[in-house]
This record gives sequence, C-alpha cells and structure tokens, in this order.
Amino acid sequence: MNKNLNERTLRIRELEDASSNTQNLTFKKIQYPCKIITLQIDYLIYRLDNTRTLSKQPEYIKKHDLNNDYFDSDRQENPEVQASQHELLSETLLEDSSSLGKAFDMKGGQDEPLEITSEGVMINGNRRLCLMRTRSFDSIECKVVSDPNLRGRDKEIEASLDIAVSGKVGYDWASQGLGILSLKADGLS
Repeated sequence: MNKNLNERTLRIRELEDASSNTQNLTFKKIQYPCKIITLQIDYLIYRLDNTRTLSKQPEYIKKHDLNNDYFDSDRQENPEVQASQHELLSETLLEDSSSLGKAFDMKGGQDEPLEITSEGVMINGNRRLCLMRTRSFDSIECKVVSDPNLRGRDKEIEASLDIAVSGKVGYDWASQGLGILSLKADGLS
C-alpha cells in the first residue's frame, strides 16, 4: 500500500525542492510557508493518533483480538496497521452517509491540499486521503509542513485546523430553495 519512510522522505524533499508554489499554514497566529506538491498516493500514510479514529481503535482492537499497543505510533509504518486504519476511516465515511464524498463530487474533486509532514504522514486530511484511495486516485496535492518549529506538533496542528472559526455562515433552507428557484428561472441547473 505504501512506500517506506526513506522513499517517502526522499521523494517529498525532491518535490519540495522543485516546487515554487507555497501556501501558508497559520498556527498559533504565526504564518508558516509550506511548499505545495503533487504526490503519488502511495507515498502517504495515515497518522494513527488521528482524532477521528481515536475512539474507534480500542473497539477495533477488542473486536479483532489484537494487542492493546496495536495502534501505537511506533507501529505507524506497519502495512497491516495502516490497512486497519484505512478500514476505520472508511467506516467513518459510511457513518456520515458520505457527506464528504458528496462535497467532493460537488466541488469536482480535491479543492485544497492535504497537510502532511516531510515524511508523508497525514497531519490533516486522513478521511479525504481514505476517500481518494477508495476512488483510486493516483496523486494528491499536498501542503508539506516542514518548518522545524512545527516538528512533532501534528496533533496540535490538526486540532487547530479542525476548530478554526469559519466566517462562512450556512444558508437556511428557505434561502437555499429560493436560490434554486432563481437559478431555474435564469435557465440554469
């Protein structure tokens, strides 16, 4: 399923060096420039301490009669553990009736890069990676978080990205309906 650590690190470094595209990551009110790269999907691995699966991992361990340390971070490179994490993430896609899949389709695919470490470990975007793997994507746009000040802060970064306040306000159902009627009146779909 995945490349080993050395292969991932070397390939990501090569792509970073060749990239002139950057995008900032805001963390604790500081802007960190990150290179944007397009990486083959097998150079990425799931982060095992992903917030979405932390509560599901003990159930998985019990259900499959595994050792309690099965999902420990020191086993992150293990292909079997990565496959199990993929299975858990796939279940989260099914549980939410794949609203992620619907949003993905509506936007025409990936619309923002996934945040990764210089080693190809997901910081944020584990479910999107799972969805793209399920849909047999070859490559993915990634934002490489390689600033030394951010090393080892993956959980904090994920948490800050997950709770970031969005200025976008949802529309009420009446406004959505009127918007659809307006589009229809203009001859649009």
